Amino acid sequence: MSSKQPALTAESAAQLKEGITQIIAQYQADPAAAVAEFRAQTRTITNFETETNSRGFTQVIDEPEALGGTNKGPNPVEVLLGALGTCQEIVIVAYAAALGIELDEVSIDVRGEIDLRGLFSVAAVPSGFSGISFDANIQARNATPEQLEQLKTLALEHCPVLDTLQRAIPVQNTYRLGVSAAPGQRASA
Repeated sequence: MSSKQPALTAESAAQLKEGITQIIAQYQADPAAAVAEFRAQTRTITNFETETNSRGFTQVIDEPEALGGTNKGPNPVEVLLGALGTCQEIVIVAYAAALGIELDEVSIDVRGEIDLRGLFSVAAVPSGFSGISFDANIQARNATPEQLEQLKTLALEHCPVLDTLQRAIPVQNTYRLGVSAAPGQRASA
């Protein structure tokens, strides 16, 4: 038996279920309250080392040395893969709580294949992933096989990151372009 802390105990499941039930009731009563905007602000620190900030949480993003970075953090595509895995895990835990399922472990191994020739403009191939796959491991204490299958279905149907990746959505952008003056020189108008 592992001395590791369970992913979801009966006590924490009850607390989560109560909170989720309140949120659901609020959104049923006021659907407009369910529309949320999430934000991330990013900036370049130096070379490929960047940082992202969301709600006061800062994460360093970098490229591995093999791709010209300094390896001070995961690269953007690894963050995307991590976002998918962790979103799946959060949805699994939320629905397990709603179903009264105690979880010993939830872990996900997410992989993506990318042809780096697209990034470096070496060939006319997509610069993003050609495919993403994941293996989920859910170990429950008190669930039937049918409940675990239901949990899997709920995670696949209600994970916001998975939904975003599988559905074509518009991505709007604005670039503000300017020329900065070199030190000791005036900027051009």
